[in-house]
Amino acid sequence: MKIIAIFLLLTPVYIFPLTYGSYGSSTDDLRAYFLDLVNQYRISNNLFPFECVFNEIPQKFTDFQMKIGIFLGHIGFSNRAKEIRKMIEKTYGLQITNFVVAENVAYVKGDDLLNRAFKGFLKSWSHKNNILSSKYKWTAIGISKSENKLYICQMFWDFK
Repeated sequence: MKIIAIFLLLTPVYIFPLTYGSYGSSTDDLRAYFLDLVNQYRISNNLFPFECVFNEIPQKFTDFQMKIGIFLGHIGFSNRAKEIRKMIEKTYGLQITNFVVAENVAYVKGDDLLNRAFKGFLKSWSHKNNILSSKYKWTAIGISKSENKLYICQMFWDFK
């Protein structure tokens, strides 16, 4: 009973109306908006929201794709996973023995880019499964956006 009461008290902190206009166009604002979409979806499916750190790792990847104008999919995923692991070990002074990691990537053209990318992830079984997996606690998001195109890389992980 106490656990339910605590969860109900915490829920309003994460659930609030989202409008794209309430965020700016900076990369940090775009990531915050996208994280809100993901976390609201997780909460609506009775999961805890992700904690978001180490955004610089997927951000380098999306910036590179934007610079060269080519969507690279999951190329370099294992390197990004190793970078996340190193950052965790360095930041928290841990020696990780069990590390699970996954990645969602997308390239979207047109308008309403962030919402379209999120909806696209939900239409894909494997991408939706990453978003809804209870085996991941952490996420990092990289977003590079021009006027009419967007590259996104979201990584998911947990460790012991």
